[in-house]
Amino acid sequence: MAAATVMLLVAMATRLSTAVPPEPPPPPSPANLGDSLNFQKNLPVRVVWAAHGMDADLPCNVSAPIRDDRPNMVLWFKDSEGVPLYTFDNRNGDLDRAEHGAIARPKAGKGRYFFLTSANGVPLPPSGPRASPHNWEADDELVPREMARLRILNVSDEDAGVFRCRVDFLNSPTTNFRVNLTLATPPSAPVVTDATGVEIGPTVVAGPFQEGSEMQLSCSVSGGHPRPEVTWWLGGTLLDVDVETKSSSETINRLRVQVTREHHGALLQCRVAPLPGAPYQHRDVQINVYLKPRTVRITTALESVPADRPKQVRCETEGSVPDAVITWLLDGEALSNTAVVVTDDRHVTSSTVTLQATAEDDGKVLTCHAENPHIRGGFVEDRRKMKVAHAPIVSISLASAVQTDQLKEGDKISLRCDVRANPPADRVSWYHGSRLLRSDSDAAARHRLTYALDLSPSSAGEYSCAATNKVDTGRSQPINVSVQFKPRCREGFANRRLGAIKGQPVEVRCEVLAEPTADLRFWWTFNRNKDSRVAMPAHKVRQNGTVSYLPYTPNGDQDFGTLGCWAKNDVGAQEVPCYVHIMPASKSAGH
Repeated sequence: MAAATVMLLVAMATRLSTAVPPEPPPPPSPANLGDSLNFQKNLPVRVVWAAHGMDADLPCNVSAPIRDDRPNMVLWFKDSEGVPLYTFDNRNGDLDRAEHGAIARPKAGKGRYFFLTSANGVPLPPSGPRASPHNWEADDELVPREMARLRILNVSDEDAGVFRCRVDFLNSPTTNFRVNLTLATPPSAPVVTDATGVEIGPTVVAGPFQEGSEMQLSCSVSGGHPRPEVTWWLGGTLLDVDVETKSSSETINRLRVQVTREHHGALLQCRVAPLPGAPYQHRDVQINVYLKPRTVRITTALESVPADRPKQVRCETEGSVPDAVITWLLDGEALSNTAVVVTDDRHVTSSTVTLQATAEDDGKVLTCHAENPHIRGGFVEDRRKMKVAHAPIVSISLASAVQTDQLKEGDKISLRCDVRANPPADRVSWYHGSRLLRSDSDAAARHRLTYALDLSPSSAGEYSCAATNKVDTGRSQPINVSVQFKPRCREGFANRRLGAIKGQPVEVRCEVLAEPTADLRFWWTFNRNKDSRVAMPAHKVRQNGTVSYLPYTPNGDQDFGTLGCWAKNDVGAQEVPCYVHIMPASKSAGH
């Protein structure tokens, strides 16, 4: 009831308690009493339902049946009593000053009966040229003729019965209206069941229901007349008013709603009222909902993960009920060595994994997978690409498509240095054995990753490259470059002198360098002068690897001269022999 109406009722109650009751109208004479009762029995009766504790309004049409007339007196009677229980005296013609009074009323009704008209909040239909006896015109200034009514507050059993409203007009005949105030029969206490028909007791939490699924709850009552109103509420929001009947005495409301996150822990309420607006019974049902994780986030930066050192990475997920299960994956492979911490506030779950990343993990995707196993598809993921900070990983190879065992003197080749580093290398160096060949820094290090060689016998050996970044220096495994070349005299054997005595044998020795040496073959020649060259007998030549031996005996002066040692391999024949000058012993002294 609005505040203005409450103040109005209080003011009316004050008037009722302080006003001098008007002199009651004379009671009907005994001669007319029987006719009056018979007349009342033939009046139509309007039924007004009410429930215990609610307010009831009993309507009475106070509009004058003829123009320029007005109600003079309104009398309310109950059942067959001949004395009115409530009077409305308008004989002074001013509705604002009409007198309200009670000549007799039930004890239980004291202070609870009020007659409402236009003078106290409910307008009456106008009188005058526009008024008609029983059919008002549709106009904003006109109102339904049953606006006047007797209001009974806080209805109880004593108020039930047939009320009669008698309206005496100034000029028109008296009219009578009967109203049957009937109290509704309350239904049984509500019973709540789930979709399978199992009752959910007062202390039982309904569910669990999966987020996104349909929740079905039924609230039923037995009995009640008229049929009670059964509704479902969530807080102050009406969810469902549709009811169905399973039998003549049972009323049921089946609630079907899509389960959302807001339903978790919510209190649903089934309300049962015998009449709309009447005090209601209720059953509260708390809802348990399995919720999907709402968010997941890797909170540790992965832009610079140190290689070969342990690093803890943390992931946090929120919103799952029950708590989410967190799984770590690296490029799709599950990781172990994880720890989980659950925070009750906001259903937050965090997990840490200890990574021992290697350079091979650079660029791999780390995934934090948070899942509620009770919900199909109830998972979220956060994926981050790892950047592992590591020293350069370096390898060396031939840039050209040749085999290292097929290289010959005079060939041109390029060596290539492959570097993988994070952060990028800022220096690249080249080595022949332990000897530094070249070192490039800054931009050149990222672009000059080849080294050119013009092969000679001295080029043979191991080559390697090294790269340096802010983490460390990495050096490649060496590559061996083998250079094939024709035989040539080893140092110290190109031009030698050997003293000999006539008639005494000496062993002449020759040593060469060659690659390959597997099929190395030697032969010797003798030169008496520059125009004469004689091949020495092959059966006399002895060979041990790259060394050749020739036994030689000078028998006369003509046997002194120059021996030439020649060698040949798969690459070719020696171009310049190794010379041994055979000198008489006296002449070679000191050599």
